[in-house]
Amino acid sequence: MVILATPDWTAGHALQRLLIVWAVVLAISAVGIILGARLLRGKSSVGKRCAGCLLLLVSCLLPIFCYSTHIVGYDKRPLGSSASKQIMEGMSGDEVKAILGMPHQRNKNNDGETWIYWIDSYDGYRFGVNFGPNGRVTDMYGN
Repeated sequence: MVILATPDWTAGHALQRLLIVWAVVLAISAVGIILGARLLRGKSSVGKRCAGCLLLLVSCLLPIFCYSTHIVGYDKRPLGSSASKQIMEGMSGDEVKAILGMPHQRNKNNDGETWIYWIDSYDGYRFGVNFGPNGRVTDMYGN
């Protein structure tokens, strides 16, 4: 079942997963708010009223927390499709950083290092820059 159709198959499914996760977060938050409000409104003990207040607070802050952790985790913006035109073999790591910024992911291997940049917001397309042991670009892959 396709909820949202986009020309990019990977992006469409990533967006579907994101919408499902947010629906679950908001549903949990709504249930917490309803239960917290019931505990506060009823004639109950001080302990239950404190629990209701705490439940209300946590339920209201849950979506904000989920959103802010997403932003903190993905603070580096995607590149777009022009990355492969800007980087050439033989460039240093500093030259690549000056053009593309800090990589989203770094993988060290025995004969060098690979820097990976996201092309789109959904992490479906990537652009990789391989560095040799001398710290210079040996090749690139991706879009």
